[in-house]
Amino acid sequence: MMALWIEKRRFRNGLAGLLALTAVGLMIAAAETFRQFDCPALDGFLFMLAGGAVLAASLRVLPQNESLPAVASAFFNPLQDTHYFLAGVGALLLALLAVVNIAPPELAIFHSVTTHAQFALLCAGVALVALGLGGFDLPLRRANLNRGELLAVGAITMLALGLRFWQLDAVRVLVDELNFVTAIQYVRADPYVKLLEPFSSIAAFPYLFPYWQASAVEVFGRSFVGLRAVSAIVGALSVPAVYVLGRSLFDRRAALVAALLLAAFPPHLNFSRIGINNIADPLFGALALAFLGRGMLSGRRSDYALGGVMLGLTQYFYEGGRLLFPALAVVWLVGVGLFRRHYIRLDLRRVGVTALAAGLVALPVYLMLGVSGAPAAARLNTRYVLPDADYWNAVMSPGGLQAHLENHVLPAFLINVRLPDTSLFYGGRDALLLPALVTAFLSGLFYALWRARQPGFLLLVLWVGGVWLANSLLLDSRQSPRYVVSFPAVALLAAIGITRLAAVIVPGWQKPQAMLIVTLAAGLAFVQADYYFNDHLPFYNRQFREVLGYRDGQDAVLRSLGFPPSTQIHIISSELLPGDYIGGLLHFMNDSLQLDILLSDDVTPAVLQQMAPGVDHAFYVEVDDARLINLLHDHFFLRPPEFSPYGLLASEQFALYYAPYVPGLSEERLQRGGG
Repeated sequence: MMALWIEKRRFRNGLAGLLALTAVGLMIAAAETFRQFDCPALDGFLFMLAGGAVLAASLRVLPQNESLPAVASAFFNPLQDTHYFLAGVGALLLALLAVVNIAPPELAIFHSVTTHAQFALLCAGVALVALGLGGFDLPLRRANLNRGELLAVGAITMLALGLRFWQLDAVRVLVDELNFVTAIQYVRADPYVKLLEPFSSIAAFPYLFPYWQASAVEVFGRSFVGLRAVSAIVGALSVPAVYVLGRSLFDRRAALVAALLLAAFPPHLNFSRIGINNIADPLFGALALAFLGRGMLSGRRSDYALGGVMLGLTQYFYEGGRLLFPALAVVWLVGVGLFRRHYIRLDLRRVGVTALAAGLVALPVYLMLGVSGAPAAARLNTRYVLPDADYWNAVMSPGGLQAHLENHVLPAFLINVRLPDTSLFYGGRDALLLPALVTAFLSGLFYALWRARQPGFLLLVLWVGGVWLANSLLLDSRQSPRYVVSFPAVALLAAIGITRLAAVIVPGWQKPQAMLIVTLAAGLAFVQADYYFNDHLPFYNRQFREVLGYRDGQDAVLRSLGFPPSTQIHIISSELLPGDYIGGLLHFMNDSLQLDILLSDDVTPAVLQQMAPGVDHAFYVEVDDARLINLLHDHFFLRPPEFSPYGLLASEQFALYYAPYVPGLSEERLQRGGG
């Protein structure tokens, strides 16, 4: 009898493993089909659905032990007077921060509060709200953590930091960073900048992120590294945040694999290396959901309070996090309440702590927006983001719905597995996920769908599904900045695909399972990092200049930074150049130099004779503009031409003709025109 049971068990294990391998093979076929543009996307969907069906069959043959994490019955301690006092003081500090930012001009005392002091008010207010509403029970203990696990998380985090700082100035142009450059300059020039005031007319972003950047510039210098160092640090911190989320809702293996995959995930790497605030959303959003999930499982007031605080902080950065994470948290809580009401009892008092903490932390931002009249989602109000009413009327007409599905809904998914980014924030020629990661991601996605009644898997399905659905409603559903908020969920789904299928393929053997998981995770991390630095970045630099279609004036600025103070820089082009970006970059990196941008046809002897005497002049010209070069030789003593040392094509750069000032002779030649 025992032998028969063993034989049946072996048969089930073998059949489940065979089915799982078949599912993996179908997912590989789907990934490769999506990758090949000569193959219809429908074929990829068919392979994907077939793989999901076979995966479901393998799980029916050999059900995985996906028992819910243990739910603790922590007593919800009532707050004592001390707790109310701390939370009240924290709320008052946040209210004071709001008053400082919205006070009318006649209340001069509030306008003499430095930005440093405002940031201190924010930090102190947030900390005291967390302490007070958390009832002192901060989860600082090393629950279920061992030294090896801590060392692994630390090593992965250091790897993430190293990858983000390595060649941080490799992209030698501003990638939509001009508004942040301007804000940094404003913070450095004015010690009383309002921390919560929107720093751009087209977005409702407060000065918090540029304030951090201004501090980084003091450390790293006025350079691309200084501009982007905060993004690199915040991006690296997202890695342990994803580990905490995975550890809270799944297990040690999935958490570590997700952290490693995110550390080398090319789109996350790229947004960690651009000086814009999108990268802050995954950090605070992942932490908010991690603590909220821990609160549901532990019942601890402190977890609910910390989840609320982190949720409130998502309102201080890019609009993606501002719009997504509160809605995601609410829908997730409702889903858990519906699917697991007999297992997890959501006490309204506990959820109320999260809501109160989030509201207190976010309130200063919304008070500032209300007083300034700026909308909370300023970018959505532009005609370049949301379709107008005529578009939706057309969708309701015959054939309109199919066109919407083909042009908006499908691309919102296919940007992950088939289609490249249409923006220049990530760009490239490949989808966001490399084919090897697509296999793990699709496997994890279908695994999560089959287990969606459990809190962690439900969250991941809602997370990626919500992002895809929201982006499908926009004019362009293939712009990568709008997907940054989903990167933690993508990493976790890929980790689920690796760890859960390894358990089916190698059932019961812990060491072989671990070896397989480590090999796959490390291999994927290496492939991703190698692709990003050796394939994506070189192509991205070339693509950026090809799309712009004019010579690189920012390269001219970077070649000029070592010139003597007061040198006059003249960029002379046959095409109109974006002077705001070129001038903004120069002013940020070296404001002792003077710049003008001229059209070649406008440069005449009279224009040259009016140029400032007594200083050096640097002329950046098109190398084939013989008329202009001869004219410059007539009026200035020119050194031989110099070209960019950064590998630009001749058609992408300007030739530098440097004219040093020679007392007496320079003035005479300038006025005589070389006669």
